[in-house]
Amino acid sequence: MKRILSFVKIVAPCLLILFLIWFLSGGVDILAGLFIFFPILHIVMGLIDKSLPFELFPSMVLANLAFLLPINLLFNMTDCIEFAVVYDLLTLLSFWIKKKILSTIDKKSH
Repeated sequence: MKRILSFVKIVAPCLLILFLIWFLSGGVDILAGLFIFFPILHIVMGLIDKSLPFELFPSMVLANLAFLLPINLLFNMTDCIEFAVVYDLLTLLSFWIKKKILSTIDKKSH
């Protein structure tokens, strides 16, 4: 059961990004995705993943592929690499903040 949950955590953001790109492909709507939906998704991704090398990095790689390939193919926006880097930084920052908060709570409880 743990493996299935871990697999879902890795693949779900990728599928959600693909769905959002398809759903928001009406032009101006994709800007809402770029500036609102995708950053929120990456922050949540950093908060729910427990393991940096086994869950977070594969999830980030798949999310980047799911973001960059359709955006470049559908919208011909080749300069979206900067967005992907910012999204990755948001993911890592939220993961790091979560770890710091959890370690502080653990220290106070002992």
